[in-house]
Amino acid sequence: MDELEAAYKDCVPAVQEALKNLATGIRWPMYDRDPIENWVAGRMVLMGDAAHPMLQYLAQGACQALEDAAALQDVSNGTVFTADGVHPEAWDAAIKEFNTNRAGRTARVQRTARVWGESWHVSGLARTLRNLLFKSRKDNDFQYNDWLYGQDGDGVPAVRAAHSGLADKVPA
Repeated sequence: MDELEAAYKDCVPAVQEALKNLATGIRWPMYDRDPIENWVAGRMVLMGDAAHPMLQYLAQGACQALEDAAALQDVSNGTVFTADGVHPEAWDAAIKEFNTNRAGRTARVQRTARVWGESWHVSGLARTLRNLLFKSRKDNDFQYNDWLYGQDGDGVPAVRAAHSGLADKVPA
C-alpha cells in the first residue's frame, strides 16, 4: 500500500476509489523559507514568491504577489508618478517604503501558512484536538484568519473606487 492509500485507508469507499484516478508517480515537494526583512538591492525589488515564498495552506501565494503590486502602485502614485509627470529619482524612497510596508504582513502570512500546514498533518491526540476545535466553530467564525482578508491593516494595499479615471485618459 502506498503512502497516499495509507493516508486515506479509513475514508469512504468513493474517496478510496477516486484515488485510483490520481497520478502518483511524481512527488511534488513543497518549499518555503523563513521570512526576510529586505527585498531590495538598489532598484531591484523582489516581489511575490521571490520575496516571500509560502506554503499553500492559506492559498495566498498569488494573492500576496497581487498585494505587492498594488502596494508598489500605492507608494509610487504621487511620488514617482505625479500630475507633473514621472520622477525617477523618487523610486529609491518608494521602493524602501514598499519594502517597509509589506515585509511584516507577508512574514505573518508565511508563518501562518506553515502553522496551518502543520495542523493539517498531525496525528493522534493532536489530530483529535484539531478536529474538535474545527467542529466547534460556527460557519461564519473567521476569528483565526479574519486579519488576512480584511481591507485595512499594516501592509494591506489601499482600497480604491472601481473607477480609476484611467479610462478617461486612454483613447477608445
